[in-house]
Order: sequence, then structure tokens, then C-alpha cells
Amino acid sequence: VSTQSTWGFVIKKSNQMFGTFSKLLQQRVVQIQSVYQKTFATKMQAGSTNKTKDSPGKRLGVKKFGGEEVFPDEILIRQRGFKWHPGKNTYHGKDHTIHSKVEGVVHFEKDPWRRRKKFYVNVIPTENPNRYVKPPPPYCYHPELYPERAAMNPEPIIHELPKSKPPRNRLIGYKGVKNEQAQFRQTVTVPGHYLNKAEEGGLELTRNEIVSNYVNQLEAKYLRNEVTVPGRTLADQLSLRNAEESSQASQANRRQVN
Repeated sequence: VSTQSTWGFVIKKSNQMFGTFSKLLQQRVVQIQSVYQKTFATKMQAGSTNKTKDSPGKRLGVKKFGGEEVFPDEILIRQRGFKWHPGKNTYHGKDHTIHSKVEGVVHFEKDPWRRRKKFYVNVIPTENPNRYVKPPPPYCYHPELYPERAAMNPEPIIHELPKSKPPRNRLIGYKGVKNEQAQFRQTVTVPGHYLNKAEEGGLELTRNEIVSNYVNQLEAKYLRNEVTVPGRTLADQLSLRNAEESSQASQANRRQVN
């Protein structure tokens, strides 16, 4: 038998086998699609629930531990069911809350004769020290009414008051600071020609003296020359007046010439 005939037979058989397999696969796919279309939805639905309510916690647990001081009717333990059982000098309420009957100290103990653990809460009666109410101040007798008893009065307590801080300057908007002690000053402007006169006359005066002389002259002018012009010395006053008269005469001559 030739090789060509054998390969043709193999190819023919393989086509037949794969053809049948592809047909079976197509049929299976169609079946699966039909099942999905019948049983499953194509869109997801919105879920709903009834457990949307909530309540605050009840704050259960041990409120007073072993060795703590308690007073009558104080709450020792809040619980639901008897996880801790009331012992000596205690009682329980309707909601299984354990209270103390007397004043004393809390003590926990376990029942040694029970296989299952069972805890009891007891209160050992003792007198607790006063840590809440302050004692009253000592009584003082009047020195004139009870002089003998007033000798036993406690010494007075000297309390030092804190020093007060100086007041701060207040801001008025954003324009500056308001000064508590405002000082009003009126300035006097001295004309330049007066200063030049003093320099030309050869007067050895300071600027402050020149300004004071000018102000005094203004006052004398307004008071009709009833006020004398004070200076350092009489010679200074005379020289200043001579300089003024000479300047006035020179100005008058110039005007006549013009």
C-alpha cells in the first residue's frame, strides 16, 4: 500500500471524528444557554433587609473593684444574669444589679466547694474617712467680748494678692494706638528771614534761644509791647534790637531808591 493512500485515510478519519465532536459541542452549548436563560436573571436585583435598627450600649460591668470604698445603696456591678452573685452586706435588683447595704470596702471571693466557678461580691463594713466634705474653719472669739478665749484664737492668714498688670494700649481700628495720657503741643514755625537776620548780626545764639526770642516778640506785639523780651543778657537784647532797626532802615532805603 502506498503512503499517499494511508495518509488520505488518516485525514479522512480525523475529519469525521472532529466533525462529530464539533457537532456535539455545539449541541451542548445550546443546551447550557437554554438552561441559563430559563433559571438565571440577566440583571442584578436590589436586596432588602429588616435588621436596620440599633440601640445604645447598656454600660454593663463592674463599677466598684476590690478594695474600693463604698457607701450604702451604691452600685457595685451591673449585669444581665448572675455572672457575679450577691454576697454579704449586698442585695440585687430586678435587673440583676448588685448594690451595697452598708458602708465599707468591696471584697470579691470564689466559692471553693463548687466545681464550677462561682464568684461572690461582699462588702466588709468599715467606717470610711471623709474625703468629700471639707472641715469648717476654726471659730474665733471676739477680743472685746471674750478676751480670755480670744487669746487662743488662731493666727490670721496673710494672703498676698497678685500684682495687677498695667493696662495695655488699645488699638483703634488699624490707625494707631490710643495713648492714655495725651499731650497736646502747639508748634511755632520761625520764618527763615528772621534766622538769617540773627546770623548776619553776628549774634552767638542757639536755635532754641532764637525761637524763644521770636515767640516772646510775638507775645509783646499782641500785648502792645507791655512784655519785655527776655534774653541771655542786656547786651544781647540791645544788639538784637539794633540789628532789627538797622535791617528795617536798610529795607526802607532800598524801597526809596527803587
